[in-house]
This record gives sequence, C-alpha cells and structure tokens, in this order.
Amino acid sequence: MCNKDFIVKSEDPTSKNNIDANLAAVTGITSAGIGWSQFQEITACMDVPVFTEKTYGKIQDLVYEKWEETAIESTEKAAKRERDAAIAEGRISKEGIPIIDVYADGCWSSRSYGNNYRALSGAALLPRMCSGREEASFGTRTRLLQKLYGFI
Repeated sequence: MCNKDFIVKSEDPTSKNNIDANLAAVTGITSAGIGWSQFQEITACMDVPVFTEKTYGKIQDLVYEKWEETAIESTEKAAKRERDAAIAEGRISKEGIPIIDVYADGCWSSRSYGNNYRALSGAALLPRMCSGREEASFGTRTRLLQKLYGFI
C-alpha cells in the first residue's frame, strides 16, 4: 500500500527476558508427551511452517538438560530439607546418618508409535510426610525419568 518494507518488533530484541518461540514450542511438545511428527501435523493444519526434525532434536536436548538441572537442584533441596527435619526430630542411625522415609510411585505408558514401546511421557512422585503435612519433593513426566531411574 505505501510501498515500504519495515520490521515491526513486539519485544525489545536486547532483553534477556524474551522467550524463544522454538524453545517454548519444544518444551510444550515434550510436556504434552508428543513428538516432532505430531507437532508437524498440528502446525500443518494451521498452515504454520515449523523447524526441521534435526533442529527439534537439538532444542529438545537443551530442554532435557535444563529439566535435568532443575530436577537435580529441586531434589537436592528437598533432600537437604528432609535431612534437616530428620536430624531435628532425632531420627538418626547408630552411624549418625539421618533416617528419611521415602514413598515412591511411578508409571509409564506403553503406547508405541513405532518406538519399541518407549513413549515420551510418564510420571514419578516422591512425596514426603513431615510434621503432619504432605509435600511432593519431585515429579515430572519426560524421558528424563527413564534416564534417572535406569529405564534407558
């Protein structure tokens, strides 16, 4: 109409608070328990182009790394809280090791999609009981669980 090309920015390109759309997409895909093929089908229905499967794999590796870092950090904090609570309550072994009760439960779906019955989603929960309140110490649903619990 005005015969001019220009770029419209909705975010400050120098800000560190910007969310990478590809990273957000892969995080959502992984959280939903689907993969690149299903993502491609969904976006094709909306006529939205997507990145390649190779790019998806690289971004998914980054997502897994960040999730693993977060899970380890969260688990270490929860373990320290449990250790401190056990010491405060006098639950210590003869060897001086704090005694911590752990209740665990988990599941993994067996749908295949041609992947030898290794679905992308599952769940694990390690709740704790302390001072009469229940709190979940760790829970997620990704292939990370397979790695953490030795399934792969």
